Amino acid sequence: MPPPAGGPPLHPPPDGGWGWVVVAASFISIGFSYAFPKAITVFFKEIQQIFSTSYSEIAWISSIMLAVMYAGGPISSILVNKYGSRPVVMLGGLLCCVGLVAASFSTSVIELYITVGFIGGFFAPVIFLAPYAKDKGIDEYSAAFLLSVMAFVDMFARPAVGFIANTKLVRPRIQYFFSFAIMFTGVCHLLCPLAEDYISLVFYAIFFGLGFGSVSSILFESLMDLVGAQRFSSAVGLVTIVECCPVLLGPPLAGKLVDETGEYKYMYIACGAIVFLASVWLLIGNTINYRLLAKEKKLEKAKEETYNKPEPRESEPLNASKQCDAEVKSTRPGRNPSERETNI
Repeated sequence: MPPPAGGPPLHPPPDGGWGWVVVAASFISIGFSYAFPKAITVFFKEIQQIFSTSYSEIAWISSIMLAVMYAGGPISSILVNKYGSRPVVMLGGLLCCVGLVAASFSTSVIELYITVGFIGGFFAPVIFLAPYAKDKGIDEYSAAFLLSVMAFVDMFARPAVGFIANTKLVRPRIQYFFSFAIMFTGVCHLLCPLAEDYISLVFYAIFFGLGFGSVSSILFESLMDLVGAQRFSSAVGLVTIVECCPVLLGPPLAGKLVDETGEYKYMYIACGAIVFLASVWLLIGNTINYRLLAKEKKLEKAKEETYNKPEPRESEPLNASKQCDAEVKSTRPGRNPSERETNI
């Protein structure tokens, strides 16, 4: 039934009709949140020269920032449940604004750790991509464009891979798909030292964006398939906390390796080897998990068949035997019973 003229609509729009503003603001906020840790790596060379520091010391800036971002997830959830999402988001935006403005007045790397890191493993190849390109003699703008190429591919890879992961062919074995996505990313890092010119680095950025987007798009889907819906929220909190350790320590350790060797290729080889071995270990675990699940389903099916199976009829009732004998005798009227019939 249509609503009366001049009356309120039957289904009012969410947020009083301003839901599109929330979506647009979230898009801009998330875009800057994930782009800034990568974009700041373009200025690593200049920051290193200004403060006379090593690669490992500079890498702590992005690693602290990313670690705080992941570790703040459970804290933000508690605050949102208590005070609501709107004041928490406004407070977070205010802290980011204060941190970035204060970072422009920093006079040491320690101050950058505090302003950019606290206020404001796998990410090490992203952080060192632009400096690696500059080390190869590529100009600053072209080196920064590599991050744009990777982000552009990542943007389209996430929905595309997510659609593929939910197909009937892949969804029942999505954990295998997740393992191969991580393996693909590790292979990309292992092949990165072979890139000697800008074109080859562009191809690396494309494939790395594809692998990074694939892993990011099916991470939580695989987690849901592994632990189930009831334990999913707890598992997400645990995963984000565990991710803090490699995100915090990975870039500084990679920078230390660059300081010791003087070359970036060993850092990419080490990162690629770690990611590849992790994917192999995960693939083995997923294989064991799927076999155990198949065994459990087989046992449950056997129990159901045993429970629903009808009981065998061991013997006929006595009255049925007598009725059968009577029918046999009545079929031969006027005859004397034979020896066999008498015995029966």
